[in-house]
Amino acid sequence: MMKLKSMGLISTAMFLVSVTASAATLDEWNKALDAYTIFASSKYPQEAQGSLVLKFLPAESACDGSNTEIPDLMIDSDYFREVTRLAYAGNQTAAEIMFRLSLLVCSDGEHSEAMDIALGKLIRPQPAMFLSLLNKSAISDLDGILGNLGESFVDQSSKSIEELQLRYDALASVKNAPAIQQKCLKQLKKMIDEMRAQ
Repeated sequence: MMKLKSMGLISTAMFLVSVTASAATLDEWNKALDAYTIFASSKYPQEAQGSLVLKFLPAESACDGSNTEIPDLMIDSDYFREVTRLAYAGNQTAAEIMFRLSLLVCSDGEHSEAMDIALGKLIRPQPAMFLSLLNKSAISDLDGILGNLGESFVDQSSKSIEELQLRYDALASVKNAPAIQQKCLKQLKKMIDEMRAQ
């Protein structure tokens, strides 16, 4: 069984939901969390459980101030690390869960940054999937997802440029991509050019 950093995932989320206004009901949160833990901890993840996570998680951005408390242990746990691993390996349901969770962390700086980094890491191994899900998502600010590379790239200009170029090349390689592809490429090129000019 995976270890969590603090209280039990379900009991903590129940507390969070009980003290905050949320687009999802307490029952919906519990169902989403139950499915999430089963999906992420199974040796062979069941798509049915992943689909239940998506069914019960809020589908719209929580950035309007009405939902400032979220079940952040869904992100700050080994379960999330397993979800990202599955997504990078090509599991679309896991990638969809990542994008859905990104809508819930806009009021939390630490988790918002972590989500940007995690989603950005999806670009190189799964560029077509990334573009498809990004095109369907409510995410409008691309800077963080495309350009937040993580702590290992801080003050590493050459390394950062190389990574951004690899992301650019991966996205450019996708054929018959949605229109969001050109927006991403334009933004990445701008970042690369600005770094090279420094």
